[in-house]
Amino acid sequence: MAGSTRFNINSLCLLLGLILCFNIALLYSGPALAHIVPGDGQGHDFEHYTSDPAQPLYSKMAECAAIYKTTARYAIDAVVNADEKQTFTAHAEAFKSKALHIATKMDISDPEQQITTRYNHVYKIWRGRWDFKNEQDNLGLIWDNRAWMNYCKKTGRSYNVFVD
Repeated sequence: MAGSTRFNINSLCLLLGLILCFNIALLYSGPALAHIVPGDGQGHDFEHYTSDPAQPLYSKMAECAAIYKTTARYAIDAVVNADEKQTFTAHAEAFKSKALHIATKMDISDPEQQITTRYNHVYKIWRGRWDFKNEQDNLGLIWDNRAWMNYCKKTGRSYNVFVD
């Protein structure tokens, strides 16, 4: 009887430990596991979907390259200053280069085409996200855009794409 009680207590402690670890992991890795990324334009150009954790790293790098490039070219000065635009331009090229390097190392077929396709798709979406012809157009996206730039900054640092 003592053996079964000990087993139940050990099992309970293990289960509680796993639950605690899982909750801590969610708290500290939430943005990396469930970040919002530009979608595939289902319904309208600003559709979003939740990132697939299995998305290849080279694809994420291509997306950040497009986000940084469109930010450098089209963001209004009130949101992104001239110095930041220069930095984003340089980092966009670094992201694209890293994406190609990773895809090539992974032996992806036609890595340049894969990167270019993903980059162009996200670039088109993000070009529209910075369109403020009418003051109401996309104003709600300013903070979301800034959050995405911060996500890409953290991604770039984490994978040694650049050092700020």
